[in-house]
Amino acid sequence: MHLLDMGKQIKSSVQKQGLLAWQYNTIGVSDAITMGHD
Repeated sequence: MHLLDMGKQIKSSVQKQGLLAWQYNTIGVSDAITMGHD
């Protein structure tokens, strides 16, 4: 499953509970391992 599709399902579930759901993107995700950081 693509993360965008999963996000849409989660957003829908949150809204069904009467809560406010925001979906937004990020420029990039890094765990710092690629740059050799701890």
